[in-house]
Amino acid sequence: MNILVVQRGRGLGGPNRNALRLSRELAKEHNIWIACNRSSWLAEAADSEGIPTIKLRLPGSILNPFAASVLSRFVRDNNIDIVRGYGEVGAMYAVIASRRSSAVPVASAHTLLPKRLRWTRRCDAIIAVSDATKQILLERGIPGEKIYVIKHGVPIELLDINRADCRRRIRSEFHIDESAPLAVAVGGTIPIKGHDIFLKAAAIVRRSVTDARFLVVGDMDSRFMPVLQNIVNEYGLRDSVVFTGRRHDVLDIMAAADVVVLPSRSESLSQVAMESQAVGTPVVASRIGGLPEVVADGESGILVESENVEMFAEAMQLLLTNHDLAHRLGEAGRVRVRSELNTKVMMEKTAALYHKLLSER
Repeated sequence: MNILVVQRGRGLGGPNRNALRLSRELAKEHNIWIACNRSSWLAEAADSEGIPTIKLRLPGSILNPFAASVLSRFVRDNNIDIVRGYGEVGAMYAVIASRRSSAVPVASAHTLLPKRLRWTRRCDAIIAVSDATKQILLERGIPGEKIYVIKHGVPIELLDINRADCRRRIRSEFHIDESAPLAVAVGGTIPIKGHDIFLKAAAIVRRSVTDARFLVVGDMDSRFMPVLQNIVNEYGLRDSVVFTGRRHDVLDIMAAADVVVLPSRSESLSQVAMESQAVGTPVVASRIGGLPEVVADGESGILVESENVEMFAEAMQLLLTNHDLAHRLGEAGRVRVRSELNTKVMMEKTAALYHKLLSER
C-alpha cells in the first residue's frame, strides 16, 4: 500500500508520537509519507528515522490552498491508496487531497472534546483511539459503521529499559536519593492535565512520607504556571517539587519513578499510561475517558475519581510505601503491553482496516 499521513501538530504530543510510531511500523511493509508542519517535532523525528516527509505550512483551522494543492498532486502522482488525517485539520486535507483520485480518506480521532467534526464525518472511515472516543463521535451523530476503535500502542522495545540505570542517572541529576520515594506527573502544564491536583495530593503525601519527591515533566505553559507555583509556595513544596520542562528522556524519568500520576480532567486514551506500564512503573490515574481501557484498576495501576485530591494522595502514598504492591502492578503493566498495548498490534489492526477499506472501494 501507498499511505500518506497528514498531521499538523508541532509539539511532542500523543497524536504526533502515535503518527511516528505507526508510520515506523507500517513502513516495514508499505510505502509511507508524512505531511507535517515545517520546524515541528514530527518533521525532525521522521527525518531522523528516514521516513519521507512533505513539509508544509498547515495552520490550525484555516485551509492553506497551496498545501492542499501540493497534497492533491502528490496523491495523484504517487498512486496513494490511503490518506490518513489526524484531527479535524488532518481530516480536511485528507478529504481534499483524495478528490479526483482513488485514495481513501481516513480520519483519526484523538480527543473527547472535539470542537468541529465537519471534515471528520466526510471521511470514509474514522479511527477512534478508544471506546470513550467512539462514544463521543456517536453522540455527535457520526454513524457507528464508519467508526473503528484501534488503540495506540508503544514500542515493544520499551520493555527492555534498564530501570536500575535510569533510577541512578535520573535521581543523580535531580539530587534525589535512590531510596527516596519519587512520584512523577507527565504532560504540559495546562489545566486539563490536572497538575494542580497532583501538587495538592503531593502536599498530603508529604505529611507522612516526609522524604517523598515529585517531578512535573513537560512544557511549562506560561498561563497556568503561576497557579502551580502558587500551590507549591502555599503548601510548602519548594524543596520537594521540580518542574523539569520539556525533556527528551521522559521514558527514563518514568522508569526512575516509583509511580506515575495522571490526574487528567480529560483523556481520550493516554500514551503516557501505556509507556509507564511498559517501563514497569505503576500508574495512578483519573477514572475518566479512555484511561480505564489501558489501566487495569488494581492490576496494573490504581484508578481514582477525577478531581478527588484525597484519593489521589491515598493511592500515591500506598504505592510509594508498599514496594511489593508497586512491583506487582508494574510487572502486570508490562504483561499488558507485551500482549496488547504495543505498536505491532496497532499496526496489524490498522493495516487490516486499510485493506478492508480498499477492497470495498
